[in-house]
Amino acid sequence: MDDIDKARGNGDWSKRSIQYVVTPNGLLIIYDPNLDAPKERKNGIIKTKRQIPSDPLSPARKNKVSPDVQPLKEPSIIDSNGQTVPANNNKKSK
Repeated sequence: MDDIDKARGNGDWSKRSIQYVVTPNGLLIIYDPNLDAPKERKNGIIKTKRQIPSDPLSPARKNKVSPDVQPLKEPSIIDSNGQTVPANNNKKSK
C-alpha cells in the first residue's frame, strides 16, 4: 500500500508519479495514479521488446531469462533530488 500512496503523492496530487513494477515472473506492470488515466495504464502489463529476467522459483514464470545476466551498460539512477548517483556495484566476483 505504501507504493500506491507514494504514487499518489501521499495526498499531494502535484507530486504524483507513474510507477513501474517488474514482477518475479518477468512482467513489467504500470500504475498511473491519475484518476482519468486510460484503463491500460492502471495495473496494465507493458509489452517489452526484450524479455525481462524472471525468478526461476516463481510458479508463474513467463520466460526462461536468467536473473543473473548483467547489463552491458550500468543503469542511470536518479535520486529524489533529480541528481544522477552511481549504481551500487554488487557484481559477483569469480
